[in-house]
Amino acid sequence: MVITIREALITDAAQIAALHTDSWRTYYRGIWTDNYLDNNLLTEHLIYWKNKLEHPENNQKLRVALDKNILVGFACLFLADDAVYGTLLDNLHVNTTYHRSGIGKLLIKEVARIGLETGHGSEFYCWVLEQNFEARKFYEKMGAINKEVIPMENPDGITSSMTCRYIWLDVKSIL
Repeated sequence: MVITIREALITDAAQIAALHTDSWRTYYRGIWTDNYLDNNLLTEHLIYWKNKLEHPENNQKLRVALDKNILVGFACLFLADDAVYGTLLDNLHVNTTYHRSGIGKLLIKEVARIGLETGHGSEFYCWVLEQNFEARKFYEKMGAINKEVIPMENPDGITSSMTCRYIWLDVKSIL
């Protein structure tokens, strides 16, 4: 397996949306409603990622991980998103077949490097559902600290979930 990481292209939108949808359906089942997860989620994600790729925000960076030409992971960050916590790691998803292969680690190192190289400070954070134990374990292994747990409205617009803000005091620790 030879993994390459590159900037996301508009032509990646469908694969990113499919991976994002599969990840949510796998890890958020029982946390979010089945109705939300099983119905229009793929379409919602496709619209979202097409928009993000066609009209990126100035501080957005989106990277994909490829095994040959197959998209197996992606990470999206927003530089200097928060005055206190710095750069937001907004999404990090890896195809379940590739879990524990090191792709998540490669992606988070790549976006951490981007944050440092663009001069947006060393503060770095992400939001993780409290019940997503696998993701929480991964971020803790990568040096993140659970700073706080707060209720956040779920994308279904009906329910809310307790959500952890994970922070890195110094993004260099990821590298």
